[in-house]
Amino acid sequence: MEDDEQEPLSIYRLSKVIFISPALIAAIGIAALWYLWTSNLYLMHNIGPMLMGLERYESLYPTLFLACRILTALIAMGLALHLVACLIRYMTTELRVFSNRVLWRTGFISRDVFTASVREIIGVQFTQSVIGRILGFGSITINTRGDDQIVANLISGAPQASSTIMALKNGRA
Repeated sequence: MEDDEQEPLSIYRLSKVIFISPALIAAIGIAALWYLWTSNLYLMHNIGPMLMGLERYESLYPTLFLACRILTALIAMGLALHLVACLIRYMTTELRVFSNRVLWRTGFISRDVFTASVREIIGVQFTQSVIGRILGFGSITINTRGDDQIVANLISGAPQASSTIMALKNGRA
């Protein structure tokens, strides 16, 4: 079925909470990168030999310092790419509720689309943690006849989505 043939009753996206972890980790990585790129060798010359007993390897400090800068830059770029991957995941994942079916769509390069007719839906399981209640997200599992099910994790507005789907199932929408 083509999803553009009618307007959905509601569209639910992933919660923005998926950005918290990568943003914090990327910020820490960028802070470490900034520290290593703006600091001088003062800390390495004074504290390094005391802690590690490396007085005799003092000639290697500039090379070690450059290696640390390169490694930190690579880590910060990797973390920034992880943040971009979360943004793509957020933009390409949605749960659409139509009057006659439910559509779960995810993926950017490899697209996964699962459609369930409202007549085929047996039940909707809604799960929400304490943090989910505070921040307004949850998980929905839509069971259909047979072994098919739609599992939508970290959906913003999950309570409304589950009640909307059940109202459609019971013919009250």
